[in-house]
Amino acid sequence: MPSPYSRRTATQRQSKPKVEPAEPVQPPLGETVEMTDQEQLEVVDVDLQDKGKGTGDIAAPDAMDGVGTDQLASPDDQTAATSDLKGAAELPGATGRSARRTARSSRRSSQSGKKSGPAVAARSARSKVLTPEQIAARRAAIRTGLIVAGGISLLAVLIAVIWFFAVRIDPAVKKADQTLTEALNAKDRAVQNIAGHQPDAAQTEYDIALKLLTNSVELGMAASDHPDPALVADVRRAQSAFALRTEVEGLKQRIDTLRRQLAVANRLRGLLDRFAKLQDLDDASLGGLERDIQAFCDNPVDLGGARNDTAIAEHENAVGTAKGLLQPILRERDARTKARTSDRVRQAQAEIDSLVKQERYQEALAAVDQAERDWKDADFKGLRTTALESHQKAWQAVSRFVETRRADATAPGGTEANKAAARADVRARLQKVIDTWGVESSVTQAKEWMTQFQD
Repeated sequence: MPSPYSRRTATQRQSKPKVEPAEPVQPPLGETVEMTDQEQLEVVDVDLQDKGKGTGDIAAPDAMDGVGTDQLASPDDQTAATSDLKGAAELPGATGRSARRTARSSRRSSQSGKKSGPAVAARSARSKVLTPEQIAARRAAIRTGLIVAGGISLLAVLIAVIWFFAVRIDPAVKKADQTLTEALNAKDRAVQNIAGHQPDAAQTEYDIALKLLTNSVELGMAASDHPDPALVADVRRAQSAFALRTEVEGLKQRIDTLRRQLAVANRLRGLLDRFAKLQDLDDASLGGLERDIQAFCDNPVDLGGARNDTAIAEHENAVGTAKGLLQPILRERDARTKARTSDRVRQAQAEIDSLVKQERYQEALAAVDQAERDWKDADFKGLRTTALESHQKAWQAVSRFVETRRADATAPGGTEANKAAARADVRARLQKVIDTWGVESSVTQAKEWMTQFQD
């Protein structure tokens, strides 16, 4: 069986074959083993040592579990101990206990010799005296180390300074860059909205961009192309902000122009929509459309405003389109006038002809006046002329009749009956004039003649 007092590591167990101690040879009972004098003295000495120490010198297997692997016997020690154990076991008449004690004593002696070697070497090294060359070399090495350490520290400081002044971005500069980026994006959106015919959205982006630039302290409010370096985060960025502000402010005119163009287009579209229903418009609506078109041609931007030649030139195409609507409207109005004139003149003519036949000339003229008031777009001049000419012709006939009958009434050779009949005919004719004609000049003359033909 292996000795419980010899422990090895796993590596040692794998690298070294397990040494089985030889079983102590027990002499047969009743036999006497012959030993030399020297062997007998060694056995007696071991027995005396065991009696003096007792069993307490032998470490229990459990107590040795706490011993580290570095405190265990080396393979050489184990080999030596095994050899001792074998040697003890081979002694004639030696018991197993005596053999183990002998092996343990040999192992302790071997370990004591090995431990004393490093201690002696350490004491020799400490007691060694350095030569001047070695001292100088050591000092040179120390100086070199200090120089290297100082160089590394200086390099670290230099890198920190370079980072702070060259690589690190100043917060004010960073904010200026952010403002420039946001303002540029707002300007680009405004341009896109202008291209998309959205003036309100473009105006919003224009206001955002201009506010960002003019409120930026880091960019000097984008107020100058030559900013004071002490008042801005970066001169180059402040100059870029001023240039960007100039571009943004240039968009204002484009936005206003777009707004006017859209307003003009909307007004023209409204006129075209009304013109499309020209046949359905009444006379008042037709006249209103004509007036609105004329106003648009005079000032397409501000309806109702004074004539604006600049606006007319700016929106020449729209004005030309509107002017093209006037001629159809005029033709429509003339056609309606002619139609109304024909109908209304025919109606008035029938009435006037009836009054003329009744020799009610003043009523005929009054009917013409009323027709002109009722239908201002109709032409009743012909009817008035007809009434006046009829009255004139009738008065001429009455005058000739009066003179003829006057001659009959005053003829020297005529009978009284014929003269009385002539005067009666004149009075009847003049009375008709007085009663129906109504024309003041004719009535006055008829009354005067009436007195001349009394019986």
